Amino acid sequence: MSKSKKEVIVFLLILFFFIFLAVPQVNSYPRLFNRNNEITGMAPTQTASISITVGNNAPVIGNVTLDMADSVSIVESGNRTLLFSFLVTDIEGAGNIDNTSGVANISRGGETTRHNDTRIYATDGGCKAINSYGTLSINFSCSIPIVFYDGAGVWNISVSAKDNNNNYAFNTTATFTLQESTNIAIDVNTFAFSAVTPDQRNVTSTTLILVNNTGNDDLTGTGETLNITAVTLVPASGTTFIPASNFSMGTVYSNSDECDTSLVTTTTRFTNTTDAAGYSNFTGALVGTTLPAQATGNT
Repeated sequence: MSKSKKEVIVFLLILFFFIFLAVPQVNSYPRLFNRNNEITGMAPTQTASISITVGNNAPVIGNVTLDMADSVSIVESGNRTLLFSFLVTDIEGAGNIDNTSGVANISRGGETTRHNDTRIYATDGGCKAINSYGTLSINFSCSIPIVFYDGAGVWNISVSAKDNNNNYAFNTTATFTLQESTNIAIDVNTFAFSAVTPDQRNVTSTTLILVNNTGNDDLTGTGETLNITAVTLVPASGTTFIPASNFSMGTVYSNSDECDTSLVTTTTRFTNTTDAAGYSNFTGALVGTTLPAQATGNT
């Protein structure tokens, strides 16, 4: 056998040896080889696990902005509308925010909570989604009525909204200040008596005077009173006159109590005690008067 033939045989033996060693390792891919270790030409397969997470993040509410001056004043004997707005942001996009979900209330200790909350009161109307801000946020505008007797001081603002997945956002950090306003209204500007004769005493007027608290100053504390001024009636000519001290006023209208000056807690006689003659004008407090700032009992 020639040398060249030996080299060919040796090369073929070495090639078959390496193919033989490679077959068991490649055969671990069953789709590449069939049971007879024949090459199929099919690509190998492998099982893999894939996890998909669907976004469900709650929105957030940033700053609440007053759309009017922070120091809010009441409307005497009426309502003042508090205007403010807030921005709701959802990282899943503004389209995921429920445009009808904006609600709010204002509260202060000891006072009635005022609200614009359709979750509890369907007729309130709710806060309105007025415009988008970028691609992630919606601006809500809100209004809440303040009643004239709502107490002065710092009030809290609470707002809320949700996304279409019922994830809620809240903000309770905002405040505003309600000013104190002292206002009263008297229902008449004249009063009358029945026929009176000289030296007749304890004649009650035929007119009741109603004093109404039309502000939010609670006139019930120590030292808080209604003051009155009584003026001695002096004619343009002549010497006769009617002194202020001839009159008294009471806060209890029964049994002529307004004429009984011994009732020192409910009746005030218009006597100027610094004038010996007792004919001077009178200015002073009406005893027994309280005017709470509230829906009832403020007269």
